[in-house]
Amino acid sequence: MVSINDSISHLSEWTPCDGSLKCACQNHVIADFQPTSMPPLRENPVIHHLTRTNNAPSPAEEDILKAMILELQSRLDAAASFSAQVKKLRAEVMTQVQRIDTLLRTLDTEQATLAKGIEERKTLLGPVRRLPSEILSRIFSLTNDFPIRTKIKDDIEKDSNNWRELLSAENTLWTLELVCRSWRRELLQSPSLWARINVSIKATDSDADLEIATLRLATQLSRVGLSDLSVGLYCYSTEAYHPHQLSSLLLPFAPRIRDLVLHMPPSMLCTLSPFYDRFRGLKNLDFIWVHVGQPWHGRCVLFMTCPELQSVSFSDVDHALACFALPWATIRNFTSEHVYLPKHSDYTGPEPLSVLQVLKAGRHLRVCNIRMEFCNVVEPPELQGLLVTCPQLLEMTIRIWPFVNTRPVPQLLNHLSAPALSKLTIETGLRTGGRDEETTFASIVHFIERSGSHLSSLHFSKGRLSSDDILRFLHLTPTLEDLCLADCEGLKNEVLDALIFKHDSREILVPRLEKLHLSGSLVFDEKVFTNMVKSRWQTTPLRSLNLGWYTEGVRESSAREYVITELMPYCASGLNLVTSVG
Repeated sequence: MVSINDSISHLSEWTPCDGSLKCACQNHVIADFQPTSMPPLRENPVIHHLTRTNNAPSPAEEDILKAMILELQSRLDAAASFSAQVKKLRAEVMTQVQRIDTLLRTLDTEQATLAKGIEERKTLLGPVRRLPSEILSRIFSLTNDFPIRTKIKDDIEKDSNNWRELLSAENTLWTLELVCRSWRRELLQSPSLWARINVSIKATDSDADLEIATLRLATQLSRVGLSDLSVGLYCYSTEAYHPHQLSSLLLPFAPRIRDLVLHMPPSMLCTLSPFYDRFRGLKNLDFIWVHVGQPWHGRCVLFMTCPELQSVSFSDVDHALACFALPWATIRNFTSEHVYLPKHSDYTGPEPLSVLQVLKAGRHLRVCNIRMEFCNVVEPPELQGLLVTCPQLLEMTIRIWPFVNTRPVPQLLNHLSAPALSKLTIETGLRTGGRDEETTFASIVHFIERSGSHLSSLHFSKGRLSSDDILRFLHLTPTLEDLCLADCEGLKNEVLDALIFKHDSREILVPRLEKLHLSGSLVFDEKVFTNMVKSRWQTTPLRSLNLGWYTEGVRESSAREYVITELMPYCASGLNLVTSVG
């Protein structure tokens, strides 16, 4: 057997002859062949007349012709000899070419083998073999999705009320433990990795599928040790049922469940009745109402006795207060999401009255995220004279899916007060793609004035603004640090004039303002804007500016260039400037 070193040595000793400059052989380069130049006989001055007659040549002419024949025969013999040599050379070269082709194929195979050998040896030196156990454990944890990700179906039938589907329900830990002994050992020594449990229930599951799922769940629970648990139960069919084997396995661990994710029709909640009063350690609840529109007149009391419940997230639950009995005194974070389905206009999600009822019950809420779409044009009688106060609410986000001729934000904010509110985000818009009316921003101003809160951040998008409302808002919020008016219209010079710092003035409007984002239909004078920024630089400087002109034209491009030119010197002193057109 030839060793690798011998092969390399053999290859390194051979080099191809590179031409006559270094090769001593005088025949190394094939000689050129010059074809015979033979003019026609009719052009020969001596015998040209014989080509036009049948006369016999004279003795002198015969000697000339015989001499010509001898010379041509000599050249013919030389050409035949040279041709034979070239043919022999060609045969030898072809044999060499075949050998070269065979050699090249062998060398290609050799290179692939050597490259594979290098990769195999590099793998043995790979850093993954020397990763500390805590890093390896962290990598393993990132491969296990919890909760299972879902998506809205691409094609939803008009009469369908099941809009979501699971992307993947596989637990990668079962695959990782089969890679090698060291990985399996690390997995078994990390109980927290097994503490995130996903259980997917399908109507098409056979008895064999349920048996496998039950065995895996039992194995996983045996590996969690004393870790706190995160459990997700997913059922997207009303025909499926919750096997009692799964409940029996989970029941002893219920007090250790800290995060619970439920994707199921509300009618299936009754199958979880054995867990009543067992979720004593539950902190986070995430419920997605599957099969929206399915009749259900019950009220879930499973979570009424959860003394540590702090965060609740509902999706497509129109009447959270009526459908769930919750320990609102302990809940600090509340989220109400709603799927936007333009083709299903009969389902429009929770209305302002339902949200206000939740806020009234959750007086201790700190963070609230609401998604709405629709409200009655005429306020329902239940809203007459209603004012809900959230004394501890610090952050509130309201996002509106675009609908036609409805204004849910004013209807909600006109009946709400939040004295401790610090951050407010409102995203509105119309289905036609236009901006919401001025009444929406006006309701925000009234809400802030009514609450008397020390607002530090306002993000508002896709709305029309009036100068009076903006000025009133700025006077109401001396603690404002971050103002974002995205995709809006109506911001005029008089507002920027009011923000200019005047040395003879006793009052500085919004003295803490550091971040300013303005985009949409910007019609104010860019000179007024840059003067405002410069005037505040020494006393109450703006540190972050973002300007976006949504219309691309000569005026907008010119305004952008002017702002960049005027404010670029301030960027060297700490100003973060971002501008865009179109």
